[in-house]
Amino acid sequence: MKNLIGYRKNLIRIYFLIIISLVFLFGIGFLVGGKNSFYKKLLRSDYSDYNVVVISLTALRPDHLSFNDYTFNDYKRVTSPNIDNLARHSLIFRNAYTVASWTLPSGISLFSGLYPFTHGVMNRNDGSYLNEETITIIEVLKALGYKTAAFTGGFDYDPIFGLTNRFEKNFYSEPMRSRKWKMTNYDKNFGKIASSTKEAIDWLKVRQTSKPFFLFIQGYDTHCPFTPNGKGGIFDPLYENKNNIDFSGCIQTRSSSQPKEINSEKIWQVFSVVKIGQKPETLFLTNRDIEHLVALYDEEIYEADKNIGNLLETIKELGMDKNTIIILLSEHGDYLGENGQFMRGGSIIGTFGEEAMRIPLIISIPNVQPKVFDQLVSIVDMAPTIADILGVNFKTTQGISFYPLIRDNAKKVREAFYGGSIFSPRINNFFFKEKSITEMIKEGNWKLIKEVIFNSSNGFIEEKYKLYNLQKDPNENISIASDYPSIVKDLKEKLNVWRKSVAPKEDEEDNK
Repeated sequence: MKNLIGYRKNLIRIYFLIIISLVFLFGIGFLVGGKNSFYKKLLRSDYSDYNVVVISLTALRPDHLSFNDYTFNDYKRVTSPNIDNLARHSLIFRNAYTVASWTLPSGISLFSGLYPFTHGVMNRNDGSYLNEETITIIEVLKALGYKTAAFTGGFDYDPIFGLTNRFEKNFYSEPMRSRKWKMTNYDKNFGKIASSTKEAIDWLKVRQTSKPFFLFIQGYDTHCPFTPNGKGGIFDPLYENKNNIDFSGCIQTRSSSQPKEINSEKIWQVFSVVKIGQKPETLFLTNRDIEHLVALYDEEIYEADKNIGNLLETIKELGMDKNTIIILLSEHGDYLGENGQFMRGGSIIGTFGEEAMRIPLIISIPNVQPKVFDQLVSIVDMAPTIADILGVNFKTTQGISFYPLIRDNAKKVREAFYGGSIFSPRINNFFFKEKSITEMIKEGNWKLIKEVIFNSSNGFIEEKYKLYNLQKDPNENISIASDYPSIVKDLKEKLNVWRKSVAPKEDEEDNK
């Protein structure tokens, strides 16, 4: 009996010593590694300490990537062989959407997880700057020891907007710095991804630290103007420029337009802007000219794809592919003549169609099998999803992590998608003079777009609603708002609830 009692006492002493040792080790870990390192270990996931590379090709449309079975005039067009190879080993999200139809507000939402109405950066010309107290995924990872670097084309990623200056290393094209891009030539100065990938590759090769990194690489190749080095010779070598169309400018329309018919041929009136802030010139395009414009766009994808391929190959050569998560996306898409609309010129009014709002999203995670997802996800969900994959805490976000779709085979994370922003035109805007607000909700097959225009001269507000059933009308040819008043009412109520939840107080009057 005495031996048994002694055995029990010794066992209790051992348990006590183990508990004391664990407390001691945690204490030492906290003191030596610091609070962030300590919490990071507690929050450790399978991908803790993995590198993250985010690649954005601005205005890239998913339906023009060849892995999506892209065809033009019934012929398969191979625009993106390197991206295709990445996609074969990745997670593909076919219903990914952006929150605004242009780069500045969408790019801020990408890193902050906040909607444009909340972060407030929706204007290049009024001193808009991301509040320094607003936490982004950049600060979260930096605090946990990640090295952070951004290599961009500048312009909407210029540090004057308060985002890219948060990266420790921030490279962007010299001509696109600060306000120097005003009245500059698009063709020569619109920062392409060739420069961004080159700088990023150099940065990766000289890294002398074992710390994980968070890398952002971006280019404007697929943003107008479409001026590839091959000048259209890859996909449209037989084109004859009979009308001497100058494709070196941003070819755009204010909104959807109808063609004129001249000598039994359809002619589209468009506008071309060669320099930022310049008065647009009027051009007339035939269907054959539009085909060439599309070929130029596709060739921009092809050339950018080569540079992205160089970056991916470098990551592999350096042995980083086994512990690097790669994300490829875009901030928005673009119009290439659909419904008589080109680019997104002048205003956000009329620019929330599928061509502009649907974005590509490819995520490569080591040791995760490739899969295609049809669930709704948003660009505003990216920051919380990255944090969730890495196992770190990022709660100051309106986005929803869609990692459960990947990790837990969840059926969905969103019931609906929301987007919206405010447009305040420059004084010299030749297309649109009035302030406007556009919002949208997509739920199931239904999509409702709300457009409000503020007439500065008399205060009159014009409000329009467009309703589409994307299953029956994927190209959004005809609004059926008047045919389904109950659907409009239901989606309108949900849209208003969302807007009130994300809009700052100073915008409440606009939403009445």
